[in-house]
Amino acid sequence: MNTYLITIAIGPVQSLIEAARRTRDLWTGSWVLSECAKAAAKSLHDNQANLPNTGSSCLIFPSPESPETELLPSDFNDQYANISNVIRAEIQAEETDDIKVIAEQAKQAAKNRLTAIAESALNSAKGLPIRRDLWHNQIEHILEMFAVWVKVEDNQYQTASKKLNALLLARKASRHFENPEISEEHGSLLKSSLDGASESVVALEEKDKTTSEESNSIVSFKSGSIKRYKRKLGLANKEVLDALGVIKRLSGKAEQFTPYPRICADDWLNTLSNDQQESLSLHFDKLKNATDSDYGDACLVTDVKGNNNAYSDFPFDGELLYDFRLQNALQNTERDKSLSTSEQRVLGELQNSLRSINSNPVPYGVILKADGDNMGELFSQAQSATQSRAISQALHKFASSVRQLVQKHQGHAIYAGGDDVLAMLPLDQAIPCAEGLIDEFSNCMSSIIQEHHLDITKVPSLSVGLAIGHFMQPLGHLRARAVRAEKLAKGDHLPSDKKRNALSICLGLRSGPEVSWRCRWDDEETINALKTVMNAYSGNAQELSSRTGFAIRSVALQFAWSKTSSEIISPIQQAELKRLLDNLNKKGGEHKISKEMIALLTQQAEHIGLEALADLLIIARWLSAKAMSDLGAME
Repeated sequence: MNTYLITIAIGPVQSLIEAARRTRDLWTGSWVLSECAKAAAKSLHDNQANLPNTGSSCLIFPSPESPETELLPSDFNDQYANISNVIRAEIQAEETDDIKVIAEQAKQAAKNRLTAIAESALNSAKGLPIRRDLWHNQIEHILEMFAVWVKVEDNQYQTASKKLNALLLARKASRHFENPEISEEHGSLLKSSLDGASESVVALEEKDKTTSEESNSIVSFKSGSIKRYKRKLGLANKEVLDALGVIKRLSGKAEQFTPYPRICADDWLNTLSNDQQESLSLHFDKLKNATDSDYGDACLVTDVKGNNNAYSDFPFDGELLYDFRLQNALQNTERDKSLSTSEQRVLGELQNSLRSINSNPVPYGVILKADGDNMGELFSQAQSATQSRAISQALHKFASSVRQLVQKHQGHAIYAGGDDVLAMLPLDQAIPCAEGLIDEFSNCMSSIIQEHHLDITKVPSLSVGLAIGHFMQPLGHLRARAVRAEKLAKGDHLPSDKKRNALSICLGLRSGPEVSWRCRWDDEETINALKTVMNAYSGNAQELSSRTGFAIRSVALQFAWSKTSSEIISPIQQAELKRLLDNLNKKGGEHKISKEMIALLTQQAEHIGLEALADLLIIARWLSAKAMSDLGAME
């Protein structure tokens, strides 16, 4: 018998996760990918549950303690770590043809799991008009899987591991370019509103019954159900979904998914009195109960019970806390009569209750994207499969702690698998949560390096990207901004001593350019300055004006010509900054700057430069905001 290392990569991430408009799309896409990876991993384990001479499972990544139970199919559950979409195992086989069969069986297991998830989603909306032939065609072609393997020669595990990684990169660059066959009948259909890649499988034409020619591909439905189905699928006028989009909108229960608007409103809700919160909860509960019974669970307001009931103080979708969304709902019903009379009445009562509160929530939150640094070097130092499994288990320990840590900061982790994290957070909790993640990751990695005496030149660290965005933006766009922030934190464009181990923040407003800022985690001076400035903006003191950052940026741009390439800040810029801060200090009033703050800003300007200081101030203003009034001129 020969020993082989095999890796199976499951995707594509683009359609499974990135194609998202709502929180539910991101959640379900991540869960589906994890479930398919679990099915493939279990198939490998079932082929060789116990390796000769070791008695351990063939699995290396993931490396669960009890594969027979931990890799079983599971319903949506947000309390457990995800399984990474890249699986590695150690297989005993006579020849490569045997490995090929094992790989194909694992791929088929992943496909079977996806098919089961798809059918379960459809069962939750019986009668939904689906083009069945197109549905099955798309389900068959959703997953993109690559498998590579190498023979371990002369017990040279480390050499085989490096070769395996190189083969996987080469295999991913070599695609089959197979497209699902589209019949002439379906070629003219609208494309999915999530990503525009595939045709709509939902037939929501207003018909009482289908013709005999259509009966094989479209499930008939009663007239008058269109509005119910559209609301259940979260579709606006003219929006349509492909098979994967339907799975995302129908899997799980709506109450399991914490909507992004609820995350955004959390800081503001905490500023309200108990009476104000109870009044709002009463109106939302009445609005939920006012929904016509014909709509089933497709309510205008949904409960929020996921994340271990972290939002029990106000357990509802928070979108209607925002006046512009409330007005939109009222205007829509005037146009298309989409709401019942009782819903319209309760909406009016809610509007009056909100207007009696002298503040409005900020419609912005944070998407956190984190990824481990120098992990390739760590895995390359493993001398055996046993050491690789130990590293895998350490990563699983970190991933298992992520959800509780994010929950502690009033956020909700969407994905936590290996060294990858994707989460939603309120504005003022983003920095504390990011710091908690790097501490936990550092502890997990340090312990495994010391335990196995790994010779590491670059200790693994965690780069974190924070994307600040409006909840009306598609979640896929916000995730893309978080990916950009993470890449900026990685710093591949920078000198080697500046790369990795960093925090990056990208602020994207609905109008205006994106503001980006980066700082290494070991630059404690700047990290502490960011937190100090956030405190200066928050609370009743509000020592800094919202215009301060823009004023400093103006100085930086106006006198950029005076700075040489070797200077962080020019003497002219220093003089102009001093003049600006002195003027702000002399103005007095609510935004009089203290001498301590002037010293801090001056020191930071000399340390990171005026432009970076301006970006720090602008971003800190947003991260500290709990209500729209806190943003001042930025509002």
